[in-house]
Amino acid sequence: MLARNNFGSSVAFFLWVVIAMPGVIAGQKAAEPKVDPPRAGTNGVTSPMCTYCPLPSRPEKATKARISGTILLDVTVTADGQVMKPIVLKGLGSGLDEQALRTVRDWKMKPASGPNGKPVDCRVQVEVTLTQILPTEVSTLRGE
Repeated sequence: MLARNNFGSSVAFFLWVVIAMPGVIAGQKAAEPKVDPPRAGTNGVTSPMCTYCPLPSRPEKATKARISGTILLDVTVTADGQVMKPIVLKGLGSGLDEQALRTVRDWKMKPASGPNGKPVDCRVQVEVTLTQILPTEVSTLRGE
């Protein structure tokens, strides 16, 4: 009977552990889902309240085209009331979406409270409604 030499198998296994395992572990960490902040109004999280929320200025192209409507955004409101990571869910185009994103980042909010009553980060959808400006209002705004 022939004796088996396990040395080659042991070396191969050792090399696999040293070379492959760090990549497997890193791959598992990368595959772990990111945890977004909870949605406002769910699981004991209250909704944030707007304290300083001006409307975006209208690009001239949108004013001339008389575009009006509502832009729907999804934002994160931090525990200190800052608006972060705004995303356009439904836009109007003509530069209004980009202007709304810039403006919303400067909004100040009263943060949401968690189940324990302390301020928490949360995700919430906000609407920015832009009504049509009439030509007479445009001339008034320009001081004509």
